Amino acid sequence: MKPFYFLILLLAPSLGFGQLNAINNARGAYQALNSFYNIVGSEPILINNANNRSVDGTPFFSETWMKGIITMRDGKSYRGHGIRLDLTTNKVHFLTEEGKQMLCNTSIERLILMDSVKDAMFSFIHTSALPKQTDLKEPGWLEIMTQGTASLLKFQKKEREEVWSYTGPPSERIKAQKKYYVLMGDRMHKVSSIGDIRDVFKSHAKELDEYIRNEKPSWKNDADLIALVAFYNSLPAKQ
Repeated sequence: MKPFYFLILLLAPSLGFGQLNAINNARGAYQALNSFYNIVGSEPILINNANNRSVDGTPFFSETWMKGIITMRDGKSYRGHGIRLDLTTNKVHFLTEEGKQMLCNTSIERLILMDSVKDAMFSFIHTSALPKQTDLKEPGWLEIMTQGTASLLKFQKKEREEVWSYTGPPSERIKAQKKYYVLMGDRMHKVSSIGDIRDVFKSHAKELDEYIRNEKPSWKNDADLIALVAFYNSLPAKQ
């Protein structure tokens, strides 16, 4: 497995810095990096409105153009002032310094997006930088929800779905799917329930059972899943 590089480890909020400190660390790292505009291959984004179809939803992780840090396959990181991640194509879109929209066609392994409006940070890793997982055959991006001895990753993929109407022209709907994985060492575990996470952490089954009984985490709440994995990471390793 290719390692998580120092930059990702430094900025990950799950390492005990807290979200605010992690964001401040990311901002400091961002200022120290060179721009990627002359590093990556790119092409103009062609906006085709010929079909004039309405679209329900967004293909992007967020519609907001954010400051971002990209990490290439060689481990080198660069900054960009306006970045969006398209989850229908898995492509990174960016704005040039002149405001022109471009599509990155160079392989990127890691991406950090910083939302200055919401004061939030989002870290992603590409499937090419992770161990093989039989359930995860298609390339794409996984959001790093929390990390440590165990890392919680969320795979996100969006697809365009055509919607036909008897009363008007066809439209499009963006359909989203998500799957969760726990990364431990060089192995990826797909998890689809709180019980699945507990089974991955069976070396601390007693502590996890007590935590689940007391905290009653919900599978539908990302914050509960993050807290559960963070709790496991806080436990001392068994000899």
